[in-house]
Amino acid sequence: MWWAERPEQGSLRAIIQAHSRKCILVRGIAWTGIHLRILNVRFQPGDEQLANARSMWQTSPGEIAVAEYLRIKSIQLDFDGRVVDFVYTDGIFKSDTGDSCIAYVNLNTVTFLRRAYVWGARGAQLSPSNTPMIRLRQKKQRQLTPPDLAEDPYILCILIALAQKQLEDRDQTDEPLRVSLLALPGARASHLYFYTACFPFSFLNKFTEPSLFLECPTVSISYVKIPLDKPEEFLYHLKGVLLETDVLGTEEES
Repeated sequence: MWWAERPEQGSLRAIIQAHSRKCILVRGIAWTGIHLRILNVRFQPGDEQLANARSMWQTSPGEIAVAEYLRIKSIQLDFDGRVVDFVYTDGIFKSDTGDSCIAYVNLNTVTFLRRAYVWGARGAQLSPSNTPMIRLRQKKQRQLTPPDLAEDPYILCILIALAQKQLEDRDQTDEPLRVSLLALPGARASHLYFYTACFPFSFLNKFTEPSLFLECPTVSISYVKIPLDKPEEFLYHLKGVLLETDVLGTEEES
């Protein structure tokens, strides 16, 4: 049976068993700060130098190769050899110089997904007269809404699923995997966020072998704002950041 084995102390499964499974074993859209603490992950705002990165983009070798837009907008989240969730984004881009991917999501999409998770499908809405249940779900939605939308735990879920996807395509599994995400706060946003995280193999192996205790350092999700107020400069900023963080590589690497 899935939970019959005795997990090692400090393993991911042992930590889950020590908490309420009702709060921990949930879909990614329902992840909260508890999941950040359990996985030892933190968000780290980046500096202005990174946000304004422009070096290397003034020459043609600095062109970023993004040849393929993946039409599949959901990626699997695996745990103990099982698919436990499908994590939705608004798009995934794949480099033609390697196995690197970068995801894109509109945070309005995340809000919609979270509301659908709490309230159910449109056809299953509660009767307006069912006040107690409405209040209960309103409370649940407030509990699942992060205090800082830029540090939404669902972003971590996307990045982990993206790293797992890249891991499947790699021959070597001992090197850390760097994954990235672009997030637009809304349709009329004046900026977007760029996230990057580097997951050690020991971190990803927690999901593959959740009953084993694996030493792993704190994982930081670094993020910066990229302004959208000057459209002609947006791509310039974005490509500079991608190059500075070595996300997709350059043409000279191909």
